[in-house]
Amino acid sequence: MKLRTLVCLLCVMLATGMVSKAEEAREETGKRPKVGLVLGGGGARGFAHIGVMQWLEEQQIPVDYVAGTSMGGLIGALYAMGHSPQEMTQLVKHLNWNRLMAAAPPYSDLTFRRKEDLRQYPVRFELGWNKGLSTPSGLVPGHFIGLLFDRLSLPYWEAERFDDLPIPFRCVATDMETGKTVVLDSGSLAMALRATMAIPAVFTPVEFDGKLLADGGLLDNLPVETAKEMGAEVIIAVDVGSPLSDREALNSIPGLANQTITIMMVDKVRQNMRLADIVLIPELNGYETLDFEEFDPISKQGYVAAEDKDLVLRAFSIDDRNWKEHLAARASRRKDLIPAPSSVQVTGTDVDRESKLSRELSTYTDNTLDLDRLEEELTDVYGRGRDYGLGYGVDGTKQQSSLHIRVREKTYGPPFINFGLDINGSEMDDIRFGIRGRVTFLDLGRTGSELRFDGALGTPALLGTEYYAPLKKGFFVAPRALYHRDNRNYFQDGDQLANYRIRNAGAGLDLGYGFGFMSDEIRFGYAISSLDAGVNKGEPVLPSLSGASGRFSLRLKHDGLDHSVIPRRGWRLEASGRHFPHTPGAPHALSQLGGRLLVFATPIPKYTIFGSVRGGTTFEKIAPAPQKFTLGGPLNVGSLSPDELWGSRYAYTNLGLMRQIADSSSFLGGRTVIAVFYEGGTAWEPTQTVNFFHAASGGLLMDSLIGPVFVGGSFGEEGKGKFYFAVGTLFD
Repeated sequence: MKLRTLVCLLCVMLATGMVSKAEEAREETGKRPKVGLVLGGGGARGFAHIGVMQWLEEQQIPVDYVAGTSMGGLIGALYAMGHSPQEMTQLVKHLNWNRLMAAAPPYSDLTFRRKEDLRQYPVRFELGWNKGLSTPSGLVPGHFIGLLFDRLSLPYWEAERFDDLPIPFRCVATDMETGKTVVLDSGSLAMALRATMAIPAVFTPVEFDGKLLADGGLLDNLPVETAKEMGAEVIIAVDVGSPLSDREALNSIPGLANQTITIMMVDKVRQNMRLADIVLIPELNGYETLDFEEFDPISKQGYVAAEDKDLVLRAFSIDDRNWKEHLAARASRRKDLIPAPSSVQVTGTDVDRESKLSRELSTYTDNTLDLDRLEEELTDVYGRGRDYGLGYGVDGTKQQSSLHIRVREKTYGPPFINFGLDINGSEMDDIRFGIRGRVTFLDLGRTGSELRFDGALGTPALLGTEYYAPLKKGFFVAPRALYHRDNRNYFQDGDQLANYRIRNAGAGLDLGYGFGFMSDEIRFGYAISSLDAGVNKGEPVLPSLSGASGRFSLRLKHDGLDHSVIPRRGWRLEASGRHFPHTPGAPHALSQLGGRLLVFATPIPKYTIFGSVRGGTTFEKIAPAPQKFTLGGPLNVGSLSPDELWGSRYAYTNLGLMRQIADSSSFLGGRTVIAVFYEGGTAWEPTQTVNFFHAASGGLLMDSLIGPVFVGGSFGEEGKGKFYFAVGTLFD
C-alpha cells in the first residue's frame, strides 16, 4: 500500500510539473507549448504507436512535430502525412506483411524461366559472380515494402522538405560507411522510409543522397534530440524496443546475436529517455518484432500506456474550438491527388535497359497514374530476377512532370548461381545424395538472352548448357548440350536384382514460344546423343546398349501454381511427345507420349486439398531400358522402393489433404504442413496384365531454406511399408 501511495504521489507531482510547464509557456508566449512525438523502432511492436496516437487525439492533445526510427518512422510518417489513427489502423492492420517481408518475388510473380530455377534449384541462397564470388547484401530486397512507401508518399511528390507535410517530420538512418546517424528531412520520403527500416543483413541497404543507409535504430532508436532540434518544447517519447533477454535466452547463437544488438541500442535509448519530458513504455512482454498478426493487442497496449499517464499528458490538451482549428489546419495541408506525368524517366541501370523499360512504361504518360497496374508491371520486371526491386515517384512541376522509375539492380551478379540439394532416404542402406548448381548469364549477345550452365554431383550426375535467345513476339531459339548419368535399381517380384547404369551425351536445338509472360511455354526440338547403358552391378538381366540416338520432341508446360514447394492453389500441366527415329535397343522407330497434372485448392484457411495424375505410353511397342518409365519412392507410390516398377507404360495418381501447422517469416523459411494422401500407380508392358499398387502415405512437409523437406511413411499392400525422409523437388 505504501508503494502504491508513493507512485501516485510521484505521478501527481509530475503532472503538476507538466501543468506548470504548459502554463508557463502560455504566459510567456501567449501560446501553448509545441509538442514533439518521438516514436522508437521495434518491428511489429511499433503498432503500439497507433494506440498512443488514438489516445492523444481523443484527449485533444495536438502534435506539432514527429520524429521516428524504423517502424516508428513508418507510423510517424503516416501520421505526419495527415492520416488519422483510424485510417492508419485500417491500412496497417490489413497489410500483407508476409508479402512485404518476402525474401524473393512470390512464385506467381516470377517469369517462366525463374520459376524453373526455383523448382529445380530451391535452396534459398542465391550467389553471384560480380568481381568474384559474392552474396546479397540482405535477405529481404524490399521491393514490395518499397512500393508501399512509394504509393503512400506519392501525393507529396512536390514537397521539397518534410516540413511541408501536414505535420513536420524527421526520420533517422545509419550511414554504413561512416558509422554516423543521418537525420532525413528532405528528398524522397519513400526512400527515407526504406532507409530508416533497412535492418542490416535483413533488408538491403539504401543508397540515398550519395550515402549507403541502413536502420537508424543501430545508433538512435529513440530520436529525442532530433525532435528538440525541430523546435519541440515538450517531448512525448514512446519506446517499443525489445528488452534485454535473460540468461536462458543467451544459450543460442540467435539469442546472443539479438542481445548484442539490443545492448548496442539500449544505452543511447536510456540517454534519450532522460531528455524526454514524458516517456511511454507499452507493456509488450510476449510480443516479438515479427508478430505482424498481433495488431489489435499491440495497439491496445499503446493506448493503455498513454492512459496510464493521463494526469501528465492532459496538461497539453486544448479546448474544442482550438482542437477543431488544429485539425482544420492539418487537413488543409494534406494532399491526396495523384499526378498525370508527361514523360517517363528510368534510372539505375544501363542505357539500353533504361530505354527498353521507358518504352514498356510509356503508356503511363499524360494519364493519371493507375497505381495498381503500374505496381503490377514493375513487379513483372522484378520477377525477371536481375533486380533487388523497382520503385517509382514523380519529378518536376505540375506543368512538366515525369514518372521516375528507380531500378535497384542486384550488386552481386549477373551471373547468378543457384543450388539444389537432393536426398532420398527411403532405403536406409542405399541413401541417395546429390547436389546441383546452375550458373546463369544474362543479356549475352542480345537483350533478354540467357546462358545457363547446369551441373550435378551424386545420383544423378549432370553437366549441361543452354543458350536462350528471344526472337520477336514471344518466339525463342535455344541450342543446348547435355551429359547425363543415372543409376536405376532393377527389381523382379519385389527383389532387387541389379543396378542399371545409363549414360547419355549429346546436343540439340529447340524452337519455342512463350504464350504468357508468367505461365506457359511450348517447345519443339531435335537432339542427337551417344547412349551407353548396362548393368552396373548385380545380375545381367538387362542388355547392355550403346550407340547413337536421335529424338524429336514436343513439350508444353503451364505453371499456374502460387508456390514452388507447398502450393495453396493453382495448377501445373506438362505434356510431352517424343519420337525416336533410331535408338539403341529398338529395332524400329518408336514414339512416346506423357504428361502430368497437379492441382491445389485451399477451400478454408490452413487446409489444402491436392491431387495429381500422370502417365506415359510407348503405344504398342516395348521401350528399351533407358526409355522405360519407373515408379517407386517418396510421392511416387511410397510403399515401394525407388524404381521398383519398370514399364513401357505407366500411370500414377494421388489425392490428399495438407494441414498447415506453422508459417515462418518468409525470409527464414515458409510453411510447414502435415500431409495425408492416397497413392496408386503401376508400370507395365503392353503384353502384361495391369496390376495397380496402392499406398496410404503421410508425413511432415516443410518449406525450408534448403528446399522442401519431407519426413513420413507409406503403407501398402501385403503389409509393405516404409519410413523415409527426402529433400528436393518433391512435387516436380
